[in-house]
Amino acid sequence: MLSRITSRSKFNAVNTVTKSLIGAMVCCMALHTQAAAEVGDCQIADYKNAVLAAVNAARAQSQACGNAVGAVGWNAQLAKAAELHSHDMAAKNYFDHTSPQGLNMGARARAAGYAYGGVAENIAAGQKAVHEVIATWLASPGHCRNIMNAAYQHMAISCKHNPRAEYQTYWTLTLGHPLK
Repeated sequence: MLSRITSRSKFNAVNTVTKSLIGAMVCCMALHTQAAAEVGDCQIADYKNAVLAAVNAARAQSQACGNAVGAVGWNAQLAKAAELHSHDMAAKNYFDHTSPQGLNMGARARAAGYAYGGVAENIAAGQKAVHEVIATWLASPGHCRNIMNAAYQHMAISCKHNPRAEYQTYWTLTLGHPLK
């Protein structure tokens, strides 16, 4: 009888530890899932068309970083790449061109099916409006050069929001020209 109680006690102790570990894993998975579940589009009306119009307005005039160039058009494949990156940054609370898994803009564009001859990416975080993010990029020489690059024919934008992330809003502008 004592041995059964001891065995049961050992079983209960192991069972309790196992339940605690499983509970901790579920808790952590739930927090990650909850953070990812809170990621959604930025609450900015028609921001994709607004950014496309703002980029083309900027390209139509000479900027400090370059001369006026032709307009770019929307590209659904680049949109997938931009969406993936903005969502990933917002869900995992980081701000970088390279994901924690090592994916860069070229890899994201290829994975989305965009066969490119050239691709560029502007990212921003924390801006709450289209005019803020465009002004930020045009004030940065490298980002401005990406926008004003005459070789780029296509673009897409994504803005994701996560109230639990450091910057809350994460923007990705992807520009490219197809492989010839």
